[in-house]
This record gives sequence, structure tokens and C-alpha cells, in this order.
Amino acid sequence: MPMVLVVEDLDWPKKMLERELSKKINFLMTSTIQEAHEKIKKEPGINLVVLNARIHGPISDSIEFAQELKESLPGLILVGTSNTPSYQDKLVRAGCDYATDHDSLVPALEHFLEL
Repeated sequence: MPMVLVVEDLDWPKKMLERELSKKINFLMTSTIQEAHEKIKKEPGINLVVLNARIHGPISDSIEFAQELKESLPGLILVGTSNTPSYQDKLVRAGCDYATDHDSLVPALEHFLEL
């Protein structure tokens, strides 16, 4: 089963993903960039990262984190989420393979993970 790291500070998108895809995907849920850094170090089997566009932290924000991941783990699939098209564009320019709104996230994960 694929492993997906979700970096999301809102509860409802995390619950939606678990409700819709928990039988097909192992999820690691985080709310901060710092937690995401720790999970990536501890879990080498992560196949895909879902990254909300507007997560800020003392170390980096979502855009910087996407750039960092693309440079350090170029084979990792990054899917950005935002309901704002301009933030979706920023995520793709930062290195995300795809960016979508929250409502279209489930089909995007099914596509990228070939479920």
C-alpha cells in the first residue's frame, strides 16, 4: 500500500482523505512543516506528499518546503493543495508535480498513485 504524507493544518481535508482512501493508502498526517521534516527523516517509504499552500513555520513555509523536497528527493511526487488558483501556480513553480483544490484531491491521488 502506498504511503502518503499529508501536510495540512485544517482537519477536514485530512478527515476527507482518510474517509475516502484509507483502505488504499497509508497516511501520515502532519500539521506543520517541522513535523513533515521529522516524518520524512523517519519514514523512507513515503511515495507522495500532499502539501497545503499556506502553511508557515519558523524554518520554512510551504513554497520553500516544496523546493527543498524537489531538490533533495527528486523522485518524490508532490501534490499541492489550495482553493486559490494563484497559490496553486506558486506550488507548481516551486516544484509540485500538480496542484489542485481540496475537492479534487482524491481523484488526483488516485491518478498519481495509480489506484
